[in-house]
Amino acid sequence: SGDEVFTFLSTPTFGKKHKAPQEFLEGTDKEKEVVALMMAEVERIVGGGSIELKAAKLQLWGAGVPINTFQPDDEAEFVWDPSVKMGVAGDW
Repeated sequence: SGDEVFTFLSTPTFGKKHKAPQEFLEGTDKEKEVVALMMAEVERIVGGGSIELKAAKLQLWGAGVPINTFQPDDEAEFVWDPSVKMGVAGDW
């Protein structure tokens, strides 16, 4: 189909600011707000127009405790290689 799938993670500060009960999140104004804010930031970061969003799933990882974090030399909060249009983010 040619569709691409991405996973975007927020910063802890953003997550705390927009925290809402997971069981009451789907279809709410809070869900729409968070998805819109995150998509706006993604579009700003990758540059060049809007991205067509066909589906979104917002997940809160309240019980998540990272054991490893990304510490780049340039202070970016993600990995992006524009030469191959590939980004890396996640809790893998």
